[in-house]
Amino acid sequence: FRRPSTFEVEYIFENGRALIHRPGNGPSEMTIYEHKAPFGPLIRETKISFPLPPIKDKLLQYGRPNYPRAEGFVYVIDAIEKCMAERGVPGKTEDLPVGSGCLELEENTIEEQLVTVEVTEEVLKKMGYFGRYV
Repeated sequence: FRRPSTFEVEYIFENGRALIHRPGNGPSEMTIYEHKAPFGPLIRETKISFPLPPIKDKLLQYGRPNYPRAEGFVYVIDAIEKCMAERGVPGKTEDLPVGSGCLELEENTIEEQLVTVEVTEEVLKKMGYFGRYV
């Protein structure tokens, strides 16, 4: 994790795909390909660029980031701060019942995180890496 990741991420849908360009850990560009029918002729290609937020206020307060392109984490930090402000801090907000507060993000639910873990585990098993480092 000490260098930018070189992979791209591609999501394939029924009538198109979205390609999130490298580096995978902090992308700032994506291309959306729309097709007339499933896997049919391409009807539109849209390139989107979005700057990463500055990290100076959010992450630098904790020291220099060791992770290249750590700016991508600012979105997660903002979502967590918003969630805690709206729902409370679990275990810290006195008037909240036990087991309540900001326990998950709408943008990345626990169910979605579990699917990511399951897919990652399956890929590692197929690649022969599962169990080597755990």
